[in-house]
Amino acid sequence: MVAGYNSRVSEVGLPPTAVHAIEGDILSDASWPSLRSDPALAAADFDIAAICMGVHHFSSPSLAIQRLTDLLKPGNGVLLIIDMVKEVEKGDDNPSPEHPRRSEGAGHTIHPQHNGFVEAEMREMFAGAGLKEFMWETCPSKALMKGKNDEDLERVLFFARGVRKE
Repeated sequence: MVAGYNSRVSEVGLPPTAVHAIEGDILSDASWPSLRSDPALAAADFDIAAICMGVHHFSSPSLAIQRLTDLLKPGNGVLLIIDMVKEVEKGDDNPSPEHPRRSEGAGHTIHPQHNGFVEAEMREMFAGAGLKEFMWETCPSKALMKGKNDEDLERVLFFARGVRKE
């Protein structure tokens, strides 16, 4: 996927110094130092980092948010996350691994502890990463997705944003 992206970018005439994808595991303590020292990232101070429908897949969303924050430009770098609002079953204010969630399709399963997020969880993770000016907005209508057995699933999505000030 990364090679294909870089190839398409090259085909439209953009130099690798302007747009270039790399692959790495930002959650791995073993690979993060070498990933962070990759020439494509070593001098990088990104204006924006965005994740769409991916944070619920991370085993440690807070670590992912911290590491992405580290890549942002100090002073005004922005982290944007688009993901699902946590579905809380009636009487279940704290979903846990003992109450597994269904597969959400697309060949993947949501981590039981990350069946989406509520504003307070996301606000806490952003603050823990040193992000300021937190904003949270939910979409006015539900997103339609296909489930494991091709069933229609409707989920509320949110946009969360924070700024790296230091």
